[in-house]
Amino acid sequence: MNADALVLVATIADAGSLTMAARQLGVSQSALTKQLLKIEADTGVPLFTRGVRGVRLTDYGQALIPRARAIREEARRAGETLQQLRGQREGQVVLALSHLPVMVWLPQIIGRFRAQWPAVSLRIMAPAFPLLLSYLREGTLDFAVIASPAEQLGPEYSVHPLYGSSTIIAATRKKHPLASARRLKELGGAQWATPSAFSSSSRALRRAYAAARLGEPECPVHCETLSGLEAIVHSTDLIGTFPHELFALRWPANGLMPLQLEETLESPSIALISWGDAQPTPAAAFLAELFTQAAHASARAARPQRA
Repeated sequence: MNADALVLVATIADAGSLTMAARQLGVSQSALTKQLLKIEADTGVPLFTRGVRGVRLTDYGQALIPRARAIREEARRAGETLQQLRGQREGQVVLALSHLPVMVWLPQIIGRFRAQWPAVSLRIMAPAFPLLLSYLREGTLDFAVIASPAEQLGPEYSVHPLYGSSTIIAATRKKHPLASARRLKELGGAQWATPSAFSSSSRALRRAYAAARLGEPECPVHCETLSGLEAIVHSTDLIGTFPHELFALRWPANGLMPLQLEETLESPSIALISWGDAQPTPAAAFLAELFTQAAHASARAARPQRA
């Protein structure tokens, strides 16, 4: 298969229908169907099944699609790199950010990035595991700034620590029956709301429960948006978890009350993660460096506070 065929397969898979893929590629549906049939004839296997709801990848297509997407994204990056090196300030940077980078560091640096790269569009995604690792491998993501993964990643990923561990705040609505709790043991039967099961807050909570020999915390609700998480905690008896840097920004406007616990809920460090072999575009490299500088500045500012 040549690169053009792989790009076509990736476009059809992501579009979910031949009609939408043809529209994106600027060709007629009949021409696209003819190209796909030729690719399947050349490979000798069906790559898609057709149905009333569009097309779906077969097992053969599923095996092929990660490489197809990677080649498509590398071709896009290569073109954008050449254009940007020639002085054209256009392109796209796709990144995944956890709550702390998006709420604390992004506002500090986005003005500098926009001034340097005014025509480059930014797409910011939520750090959904384990899809995030697939996105990095396939080239859909340029990089991610998130809590360091619980398990060590393979050598194909590049992991650069940016910021040390953050303290997690446990917060409740006002007049919560457990608002006066001072130890985790007093919260043993409580229910929690966290950003996700894989978030730094969830991992910090599980470690603290294990240290206090309380078993597993009960977390019936996960909400990946910060405003949604605050609204849930504000309107229920669920206890929410928030990085202290974020809670300090939004308290007391969010109407939540921090619990004064004796135990410290400490989250993992934050790292910049990318695919090891990927060559970033100049715009992506510039943005990654801005995040690195902002994280290091936050770490220097946090040292006297922690001391």
